[in-house]
Amino acid sequence: MALIIKSAKRQQGGQALQPEILSQYIRVRRESAVAGVGVALPASTTGQLFRVKGGKVLVRALIGTVTTAIQATDPVTTVLAKQLTNGSVAVGTAVTIASTVDLSSLEVGGMIAVVGTGGALVKANAGALVSAAGLFSDMVIPQGEIYLNTTATKSGNVVWDLWYQPLDPGAFVEPAILTAGLLTAAI
Repeated sequence: MALIIKSAKRQQGGQALQPEILSQYIRVRRESAVAGVGVALPASTTGQLFRVKGGKVLVRALIGTVTTAIQATDPVTTVLAKQLTNGSVAVGTAVTIASTVDLSSLEVGGMIAVVGTGGALVKANAGALVSAAGLFSDMVIPQGEIYLNTTATKSGNVVWDLWYQPLDPGAFVEPAILTAGLLTAAI
């Protein structure tokens, strides 16, 4: 569930008040039906993390927190986005927003950051996620889905948190629906 914390009307120049502009981010969490329990990595396939509906959103951050240690070999993970029509029909080609980094043996509490440049994911074992300045790049995601792809079947569970701002009136992000506790297949 996502809640809008604060919004503000802003005046520009000599113009009358403009429509509301969100001045804080909205957080959406993708976890299993049990709070705090992550979803399993997709088994050599693709699974939806989030659905964007009603228009475009600006994703400010997307971070995964490991809740069950990732197996000792790399699951070869990529995060992608794909545009969908109102009828959930794919439009165009999926875009890689973060490519793989070796996630093998990432421990409980470890974090995975989706930087949003198409480059490698950033990872850190429990403690802190530390990187050079500009860790996150804003990502404009159209109505569609954000999904996770693995090319190897490996154990490990992750809770995913996404912070965003709507760019179009009525645009929002929701967690993907789980089927039997697993991420649903991407469209």
